[in-house]
Amino acid sequence: MMKPQEEFEALFRKFVKEFGGEVLPEPSDAKIADYLFRNQNIVAELKCLVCDQTAPMNNKLTQVVKDVVKQNESLLSLCHGKPLEIAKAPKEISDPWLDILTAPLENIIKDANRQIRSTKERLGNL
Repeated sequence: MMKPQEEFEALFRKFVKEFGGEVLPEPSDAKIADYLFRNQNIVAELKCLVCDQTAPMNNKLTQVVKDVVKQNESLLSLCHGKPLEIAKAPKEISDPWLDILTAPLENIIKDANRQIRSTKERLGNL
């Protein structure tokens, strides 16, 4: 039985082929992108977010909130017993919160961009 990620990737490969794309074979000497749409000059890389990062992110955010509240105790009443919303959080909390959320994604995007660039170079700069 396939794992959910494997099922999704198989479904996505089928989608790519139905729309005229190619599934690129992974060479042993380099990481390249997953898909090529020659007619449209598009190189694509699929990244699946499969690891639940909720607990580690909540731990980091909890520490940020504790540190901010230590510096400004008037923020204790900020939530009134309700979950904190990023849009309503003070800048001292919302900025680090956004950093906590985006940092892991930025690395994934950088990896995908490297794979796309490498694939374009191998294919003659599409």
